[in-house]
Amino acid sequence: MERRSFIKTAALAAGAAGLTSACATLSPRSVRPAQLTRPADKLLLTNCNLVDVDAGRLMPERQILIKDGKIAGIPPAEKLAEIGPDRQIDLNGAFVMPGLINAHAHLTLPGGVSMSLAMLQAYDRQIERGAELCVAGGVTTVRDVMSLSDWLPALQAKIERGEVVGPRIVRACAMDIPKGYGTTALLVSPDPRFFQEAPNPEGGREAVRRAVDGGADLIKIFQQDRSLMMSGPSLPLMDVATMRAICDEAHRHGRLCRCTTPHAKGC
Repeated sequence: MERRSFIKTAALAAGAAGLTSACATLSPRSVRPAQLTRPADKLLLTNCNLVDVDAGRLMPERQILIKDGKIAGIPPAEKLAEIGPDRQIDLNGAFVMPGLINAHAHLTLPGGVSMSLAMLQAYDRQIERGAELCVAGGVTTVRDVMSLSDWLPALQAKIERGEVVGPRIVRACAMDIPKGYGTTALLVSPDPRFFQEAPNPEGGREAVRRAVDGGADLIKIFQQDRSLMMSGPSLPLMDVATMRAICDEAHRHGRLCRCTTPHAKGC
């Protein structure tokens, strides 16, 4: 099954499920764990198998020293007596690795495409639940590549206040030319914090500046000549000069760019 057919089938299945249930309203709320130590205290994790992702190796029976919420070192066993940790936890052979990063997500689109009353009533909780499940699965950073209006900033604020357990969120502002995929197929919110039209190079630079002022951490460029959800004629694509202007302006503001090109030709 090709990607477009798979996405259509998955969307229909999600919509059917949404008509009959709203399990998010019944899901238990994750609770942020109590702080193990004070910020300046030393926390020592012992008896763990450390996964070295840089070298592609396993480091068995290691210890990890944490201070001020950051890894301060991986001391050898013979040095443990000198550390004098404020708290020590035996991990009983658990595997420890860096947090995972989901580089393409839409946290405010939890999957159900139906508009049943039950779905609408559960929508906020579904979004929160998705953030909680990220952390439960080891995903500590999410790159949200397009949101729906105020739901994402509201979620970020709840995570920062400790009301919801969730990952770090890198928020994108998406850009496309008029009558492109982003404006015709997705019916996206016109909120300039999350979507901007870039008709030409200068318009692209202005769009980036508006996006940065709106709090965007990342610039996303739509470059897609076919809709993933709806059939129809080929869609217009952004020209190279406009893409270069967007990327140059984004880099000037310390932002990275990413491009969605599953079906685009010649880009």
